[in-house]
Amino acid sequence: MKRALSLFIAFLWGAGSICAQSNQVSITGFVMSADNNPIEAATVLLLRSKDSSVVKMGATDKKGQYIFSDLAYGSYFLQVSAVNFSPFNSGPIVLPAADKSTQIPAVVLQVKEKILDAVTVVAKKALIEQKIDRIVVNVDASVTNVGATALEVLEKSPGVSIDKDGKISLKGKSEVLVMIDGKPSYLSSPELANLLGSMNANQLSQIEIITNPSAKYDASGNGGLINIKTKKNTTRGFNGNIGLNYGQGTYAKSNNSLVLNYRNTRFNAFLNYNFLYSKNYMDVLANRSFLDNNNNASYLLNQNTHNIALAKNNSLKLGMDYYIGEATTIGFAASGFLAPQHLTSFTTSDLETPAKAISSIVQTNRTVDNTWKNGTLNVNFHSSFDSSKKDLSGSFDYLTYSFAGDQSVTGSSFDANNQLLSTSALLNLLPLDISIYSGRMDYAETLRSGIKIETGVKSSVVNTSNASSYYNTEAGVQLKLDSLSSRFTYSENINAAYLNISKRIGAITFQAGLRAENTHYHGLERSDIGDSSFSRSFTNLFPSASFSYELNDDHVLGISVGRRIDRPAYQQLNPFISIIDKYMQLAGNPYLKPQYSNSIELAHSWKNKLTTTVNYTVVHDIMSETLTRKDSVIIRNTGNIGTRTNMGISESVTIPFTKWYTGVYFVNVYQNIYHGAIAGYPLDAKQLAVSLNLSNQFSFAKGWAAELSGTYTSRTRDEGQAIALPIGNVSAGCSKNILNNKASLKFNVRDIFYTNVIREIQNFQNVQSTIERSRDSRVFNISFTWRFGVQPKMKATPQTEEQKRIQLN
Repeated sequence: MKRALSLFIAFLWGAGSICAQSNQVSITGFVMSADNNPIEAATVLLLRSKDSSVVKMGATDKKGQYIFSDLAYGSYFLQVSAVNFSPFNSGPIVLPAADKSTQIPAVVLQVKEKILDAVTVVAKKALIEQKIDRIVVNVDASVTNVGATALEVLEKSPGVSIDKDGKISLKGKSEVLVMIDGKPSYLSSPELANLLGSMNANQLSQIEIITNPSAKYDASGNGGLINIKTKKNTTRGFNGNIGLNYGQGTYAKSNNSLVLNYRNTRFNAFLNYNFLYSKNYMDVLANRSFLDNNNNASYLLNQNTHNIALAKNNSLKLGMDYYIGEATTIGFAASGFLAPQHLTSFTTSDLETPAKAISSIVQTNRTVDNTWKNGTLNVNFHSSFDSSKKDLSGSFDYLTYSFAGDQSVTGSSFDANNQLLSTSALLNLLPLDISIYSGRMDYAETLRSGIKIETGVKSSVVNTSNASSYYNTEAGVQLKLDSLSSRFTYSENINAAYLNISKRIGAITFQAGLRAENTHYHGLERSDIGDSSFSRSFTNLFPSASFSYELNDDHVLGISVGRRIDRPAYQQLNPFISIIDKYMQLAGNPYLKPQYSNSIELAHSWKNKLTTTVNYTVVHDIMSETLTRKDSVIIRNTGNIGTRTNMGISESVTIPFTKWYTGVYFVNVYQNIYHGAIAGYPLDAKQLAVSLNLSNQFSFAKGWAAELSGTYTSRTRDEGQAIALPIGNVSAGCSKNILNNKASLKFNVRDIFYTNVIREIQNFQNVQSTIERSRDSRVFNISFTWRFGVQPKMKATPQTEEQKRIQLN
């Protein structure tokens, strides 16, 4: 395998050397002052438009002239700076294949009106950057993100919704590939929600939302891709920041961070530490009517649950990049977290007659103590050569997750007169270990013709070991219940290769790609009552293509198509049964199959301020939560329920009403249509939905800023059986730069009117139910951020690389 991989890389390198020839394309221009005098020794950087990486750098001569030669065809932009002058960023500079030399219009620098010593200038970024193929959210641009977690920031991002179990949907489509710094998280929905809920928003730089990714990315995620970029400073010298936050809802919360960075000409070292303390509550009201064959209520079940959760999380990330010359970088990073959690839960279940007379009462106490541990190691390299026309990169990861979970469930049953009938006591031990090995190599080359070729390979291996042991502790001793106890092991290997070709011809840009993925997994359950196993192996092709046309400087049209897959989460295949109370159980499904989607999206962008998209997606064998009834017990599971068709239209607009007031608005109208069956019952349903995301940004004198924002989502049906009722919230905040702009104070209130309450209707198998979940969502936050050391004068360039599916319950 190693020899084959080496030959493959050598072939790519050699083929590129044969196909590529020296372009000898150059650009030249002048840097002038406002009074038309040349500026000598001005620093001029030439950067790639696609990723803002520096291609060339130089200084102007006595005539104010600069020249960059031996350039590849493509799109670039300039950054120009000079002492006592304000910096300048140019628009896109496109070098077409037909030209050998391009004259750039003179850059005119403006004299700084006032120069202050020891003052840090903090640039104000737009909250939302609208591009033809993606939406970029700049996290720090929103005052109401202060004190928030990464999950809360994601929840109010354009087109994103998160359900009661932490499942993320994008424009009404569930199963979204969530990446952190370009890497799949390898976590399933509840576990990913747990991780993001423990991350401080201050750790985040940007959130990229891509509905139709290219073949370079993993094929997972029928809803698209969300890439969460953490902060990484590239400014030379020593710098950092400290963030302190206190939040008060019903209970206190605190989210604090430390960021350190040092860079010189040869290496860059960084350290990020975050500590979170969070105490929350969640109240759940569930009312169910159990019907007979004539659709008349035979009995009613009303449950009232009060949960209090205490979470503490320590996370650390450190690493170093070493620059071997100007074109090659090798890097190392290590990260991990320790997250103990404690949950207490009390549930009262009233069983009633159709006349609403209580026939019995069950009271359940749950105490859960969980501890998650994670460790991650990454080694990566990147090399550009042949005048930056060729790029070779690699990234290799090892991840480990360890979970220790103890759940104690005690129950007491009473008759209608509140006389004790019986008691029960169960202890459930849930140890879990997961190890993940992943590696990828990518090669890109721009040919003389202007065609860019990208290709690469990736392989990942996942091993999990999970045990579930139940003990009857009613008599004060632990008596193992063999019928409920078992051990589950799972292994998975995915190998992938892709080829992507792109080219710009005048105002037209196109790309087409093909990704092949081979999947093999095996699961084995062992118990005292017997063993069972399952295996599956399959290979799929995932084509993708996009086309964009710049009508003029203001209007851009685009179209993209693609095919994607979503594989079951590891724990969804685990056949364990988890007992919540007398009337509710969770179960896995070893027969769960992957789901496949085909999608097309049309887009129009006007001045990068107004973006309109129209999308259409069909998902086959869609995986969805299923609720089935066994006597009076409700069993939650995941199954393949049929086909879902999603169609919608969205508008995203940025309106600068005045110099101090900018509005950023997003609206998405979509419809989901389901055809299938659950437990033999037909499912034919559809739902039209609307979601809104509104943000009003205010910038005042003397470093003051403010924000008023809100979200609203109408009645939706993003899961087959469940209908979510309308939900929304309003948040507001303000900020003030202090200490010569080296620090800032921020204050906000999230969910001012306490309207972020989840309500659902769930009708299934002769059961009609309504569920309401309220949580500690109205929170007052105050934070202090201090920036020290050498601070960047221009925005740092986020870097991308590559980690999705586990379960942390």
